[in-house]
Amino acid sequence: NYEIGAKGQLFGNRLTLSVDLFQIDWSDMQVRGSNASGYSFVSNAGNARIRGVEAEFGARPFEGFELNGNLTWMNPKLTEDQINEDVVAAGRKGDRIPYIPKLTAMLGAQYTHALGAETDLTLRADVNYVGRSYSEFRPTSSNRRELGDYVVANARATFDLREQGLSVYVFADNVFDKFGTTYARSEYLTGYVTQHNIIRPRTVG
Repeated sequence: NYEIGAKGQLFGNRLTLSVDLFQIDWSDMQVRGSNASGYSFVSNAGNARIRGVEAEFGARPFEGFELNGNLTWMNPKLTEDQINEDVVAAGRKGDRIPYIPKLTAMLGAQYTHALGAETDLTLRADVNYVGRSYSEFRPTSSNRRELGDYVVANARATFDLREQGLSVYVFADNVFDKFGTTYARSEYLTGYVTQHNIIRPRTVG
């Protein structure tokens, strides 16, 4: 992993900014492929590279209120065919690595207010974006599935009862009950029916 970046604070430390560039070199990836006789097994073949940029900010415009966010862009690609003298797997140089979205982002806000001498109320909300990705290396694969992008919002209210040493909170995850796929599989073992892993639906507690 290689990384270079900068971080700074402005306006009396009320605003914090950071940005970094990174590169990940991945050698001899673990892959499932087949040999010349058609037997399938796991081996190590091919190299990959992920280049990207990350940016974050945190702001406290006034007492009790905070804003924070981050954004990450990545370009994940194979730099070598997934082939060695023992195994041939699907990936070819230039293919995008599966299950890695190019773009992710988050924006959050939090406000804390004293309800009394011993009680604080904290309200928190955040919105998270996950870009689309794919389930296979090869764009021409009949089993390749697109995992669409999605946006998830979460909210939380926390009551801190300092005298009792107790916190009580009410939360709602995935407030708008959005559908998002994190994994998709379609192959001979599934009868070529696509199986999905999905994000949690709306959850309140």
